[in-house]
Amino acid sequence: MQTIKLSEIQQPPSRQRSASDPTKLADLIRSIQEEGLFHAIILDQDGYLVAGHNRIQAVRAIADKGFSIQYDNQNISLGEIPYTKTHKIDEFSLFKIELEENLRREQLSPLDEASALARLHEMMKAGAPELAPGLKQEVTFKDTAKEVMALKGEAAGHINTEAQKISDSILVKAYEKEPGVKKAKTFGEAVKEARKAAQREWQTIYGHMTRGDNLDSKHKVICAPCQEALLSVPAGSVDVIIADPPYGIGADTFGEQSLGHEYLDDCAAFEAVYKAIQKEAPRICKPDAALFMFVDLLTWYQVVVEAVIAEPWLPANW
Repeated sequence: MQTIKLSEIQQPPSRQRSASDPTKLADLIRSIQEEGLFHAIILDQDGYLVAGHNRIQAVRAIADKGFSIQYDNQNISLGEIPYTKTHKIDEFSLFKIELEENLRREQLSPLDEASALARLHEMMKAGAPELAPGLKQEVTFKDTAKEVMALKGEAAGHINTEAQKISDSILVKAYEKEPGVKKAKTFGEAVKEARKAAQREWQTIYGHMTRGDNLDSKHKVICAPCQEALLSVPAGSVDVIIADPPYGIGADTFGEQSLGHEYLDDCAAFEAVYKAIQKEAPRICKPDAALFMFVDLLTWYQVVVEAVIAEPWLPANW
């Protein structure tokens, strides 16, 4: 059995866990005092800590009171803790060892969990396809989700839910300094606050765009219903139409997912925008203009039938 003095343990520059739950730490201290230490900490080949941050804190608290601990029915010298060394030396493997411990044992804080999952996805994208067998060059959220579920020892039955969590983690990480995100007590609350922050940021940017800040630009932003705005566009002046009309699927009623849908998303709303473009496009577009329109699968069929088959009004490069 190998032991090391607590004072000699080297901490890595950054760790997944930024703070520990005082209540759970107190429970761990009590458990070690009564039952002994069940698992040694893990160090890398250079002596840096890989896993066992909370155990170190607990043993240090016990040592500060003048008590030693037991491990594997053996007394450990005061101020020391058992350790094992991993043969893994690459950053990705060491990161996974730490993440596995954090996911399986004590729950990470919402921000720590989001940061760790976002970092894992980033590492997998940067290192694909060499990091894991069968990993493709283009790493998806599902690929990372499978890795996380394997670390937690879970079957891949809820892969879509876990993949969404990876996506949400990247969003939370991007807005981790927002007060609402920092104060979130659950992962779900952190995601909700991050989405609000993203929406506020977009509204600020949009405000700059429509306030006249871009007067030196050759482009002009017109804030108005497209049915009205299109009427003022000169004939034969448009190179490309990029349209994202309401999908007509009731997205404004999707609960949390409706964030940002400050408009009615029904079939009539789609029809109003689509028909306006259908009517004015032949007049305002140049002969070689292109059209890109984002639509729902069902409305796509309507566009194809009406715009391509029944009445071919679209620009040549559509």
